[in-house]
Amino acid sequence: MRSMVLGLVGWLVLGTPPGAARAQPSAWERGAIDATDLSGREYRLGDGDGAITVVVFLSTSCPVSNTVQPRLADLATSVADAHREGGRPVRFFGIVTDPDATADGAAEHFQQRPLPFPVLFGGRDDIRDRLRPTHVPEAFVVDPRGRIVYHGAIDDAFEAVGRRRPRITRHWLADAVQAAVAGRDPPRASVPPV
Repeated sequence: MRSMVLGLVGWLVLGTPPGAARAQPSAWERGAIDATDLSGREYRLGDGDGAITVVVFLSTSCPVSNTVQPRLADLATSVADAHREGGRPVRFFGIVTDPDATADGAAEHFQQRPLPFPVLFGGRDDIRDRLRPTHVPEAFVVDPRGRIVYHGAIDDAFEAVGRRRPRITRHWLADAVQAAVAGRDPPRASVPPV
């Protein structure tokens, strides 16, 4: 009862219904971030190009992170196909989070598990400091204005570390990307990652 009352008060004060998404401040308010992928190609995140930016923090050693990579590849490919048909541009980036990883070791890992988007190594500390992930894998969707409109789990494949669900029923990252492409805030601004 108390949480319902607090939610209604929040709705009246902030103008956001309980459970609705609330966008965060700009991820790029301190300027764009220069980064380099595992092949040495340079990118600039937050350069005002009008694209939606999806950033997924990944690990070379986390089983959950490695398990989600094929689903991320499928999502990025389907979004790229939609863009070719006239949709809003969406840029996907993976970020290597392993503190002891070397660029060569991470490159070898992602050659064995290819993704259709750049995996960034150089500049990763700046990106991490800006977005502040708490888990891997953890996804962030940043709209063209630089607002973080979603962060959290990719889907509900895992109910806990080491405990996989029999089937995936919720696709939070895909829903957030779809909403951002449509110019709307996603139904949920955050879902705690496993």
